[in-house]
Amino acid sequence: MQKSFLNVQYISSILFFFAFILLSCSDNREDSRHAVYKDIINSTYPGEFRKIAVEEAEPIEITMDESSVELADKIHADLTDFEVADGYIYLTDIAGHRIIRVHEANKSIEFFGREGRGPGEFNRPSEINANSEYLFVLDSRNSRIQVFNKEMEMIHAIARNYRGFLDVTENVLLVPDLTRLEESVVVTYSADPPFVKTGEFMPRLVPLGEQPLVINGVIIRSDTIGRIYVSYIGLPFILVFDDELNHLDSIELTGLYVANFYDRPPERASDYLQREEVVRHFKRWFAVKDHLLFMGVRGDLIVIDLESNQLVANYKLRIGDRPLAHKTGKIFGEKLYLLDQMNSRMVRISLDMDNDGDELFKNVDILF
Repeated sequence: MQKSFLNVQYISSILFFFAFILLSCSDNREDSRHAVYKDIINSTYPGEFRKIAVEEAEPIEITMDESSVELADKIHADLTDFEVADGYIYLTDIAGHRIIRVHEANKSIEFFGREGRGPGEFNRPSEINANSEYLFVLDSRNSRIQVFNKEMEMIHAIARNYRGFLDVTENVLLVPDLTRLEESVVVTYSADPPFVKTGEFMPRLVPLGEQPLVINGVIIRSDTIGRIYVSYIGLPFILVFDDELNHLDSIELTGLYVANFYDRPPERASDYLQREEVVRHFKRWFAVKDHLLFMGVRGDLIVIDLESNQLVANYKLRIGDRPLAHKTGKIFGEKLYLLDQMNSRMVRISLDMDNDGDELFKNVDILF
């Protein structure tokens, strides 16, 4: 009996030893993959990564007011992105194949476009951005970017199969291109007629394993002084450029929110969509105002001071008992706008840039 017990104890020890070895190898593989991504980036943009710790969020409650519910019911759309320009909010209705324009003050609603391939028609429009003159709409299934004036008249189309988070400054249109396996992942165009291609940047990351398309999508955002921020979706890196695409800074996020993104790549191409949902769960959007970085992380709103490398504030936003599922956030003037795609809701937050923490948010409105 004692011999049998010792045998069981011996076997358990052996199994524990092998489990420890496997976990150690897994950790090394994860560290190796993280280092591979950094090496690829550093080979194009040399320099040390500036590390910023991202910590756990504290909940802040906001409540839906009754006056906004009626407008939200009128919209009744599958919203994916938005732009604020000249007193209007422009929304992409991906399932309705149209653009919705809401007057920010009187809440009047207009609809533009229909399903089709002609000028001003759409097939699943997914992204929208604007400068002072033009609106740029990513017409996903028609494989083009349509350019509109502020009267919503289509004046140009850039034909190519683009995917991702486009952005535009006064001079440059920045577009992710996930269709080319061996080239850069961001293509640039002039942001005024004739909208010609001007260059490309950001290296394509090819993960370890058999699926080179697992992590190549990027989020692109610009600020009001011409700096451009680009981040690979799902990875804790943000690269900063000037308006001539000269590399200025490399940021690496660490801390509680930066989970393990380096688990085994999918074995089959059909697993890619599932994996994409996993990597999109982290850092779904970010925006920059002055020295502050606002970022959506797993449903929380994180604010980071890029000058001091300090966490300024972190929030869990709610409408009643429901969390605000903000897929997209953008800053216009002194206001931060958040789009809740799941519930077709939009929140507008007035910012007090002279304060931080709880005093950073002066006022919170539910627009619809």
